[in-house]
Amino acid sequence: MINQFSANYDPSEDRILLRFNTKDLKEFRFWLTRRSTDMLLDVLPRQTEQGEQIQEDLQKQIEKKQESKTLKSESSKDAPKPQTPEFIKGNEFPIGEGPEVVSLIKVELVGAMYKIQFILKIGKTVSVNVQPDLMLKVHSLVNLIAGKAKWFADITPMAAPTSTPLH
Repeated sequence: MINQFSANYDPSEDRILLRFNTKDLKEFRFWLTRRSTDMLLDVLPRQTEQGEQIQEDLQKQIEKKQESKTLKSESSKDAPKPQTPEFIKGNEFPIGEGPEVVSLIKVELVGAMYKIQFILKIGKTVSVNVQPDLMLKVHSLVNLIAGKAKWFADITPMAAPTSTPLH
């Protein structure tokens, strides 16, 4: 079960680093390519009202974190700590401390949970069960990061089909 997650775009790799840890502090680090990111984002609709609200909240957290870093470097050491929690590093790294490239992502709804399988380029598979609300948050964060990376910017949503009378 995922306890905490983060995602960041690395322009030198042109990949998204997805990190998560479990309640027992096992940490996993994955490189998501555009292809694997697209697979993950296809699981849920990309533009939902709830998803957009989560993305707005995440964007505010990112901006607040950047502001606090700027203020911290400009002000004294007695400045208050930022309100956003830092990612807690795991104690165990089942696939190693370095990130591994995800070649395929499989997601299925099993009961009330999403089962995500990250199939890695090194031949290993990592499976994790995720609650729907957390799945939406992970999806929204990855969607936000992919947008910042300008991935999929040329993809326009399909217009709803219109009905035309046939003669």
